[in-house]
Amino acid sequence: MGDEVTNTTTETVSEKKYTINEAIEHCGFGRFQVLMLFVTGLYWTADAMEVFLISFVTPILTEEWDLNAVAPFMVSSSFLGAFLGAFIWGIYFNTKSNH
Repeated sequence: MGDEVTNTTTETVSEKKYTINEAIEHCGFGRFQVLMLFVTGLYWTADAMEVFLISFVTPILTEEWDLNAVAPFMVSSSFLGAFLGAFIWGIYFNTKSNH
């Protein structure tokens, strides 16, 4: 088979393997990478704040609204949904990928 792959448009594509350092060196580091770092950092911060707020607000609201002992578990069920969704969709797309 060699180091070349022919795609459906009959072009020859070289299948060179890069290390991570070589890929970063090839792509460079510019404005786009800084913007992506900033945007993903904001997303990561928002996600962490959600967990932080749920963990601190749930006991306060349970006491303030006189909720029963099951209510905090219902609030935390969003984490179970995120876990199951990531697990199921991860398996699904891993089986449907072009590997």
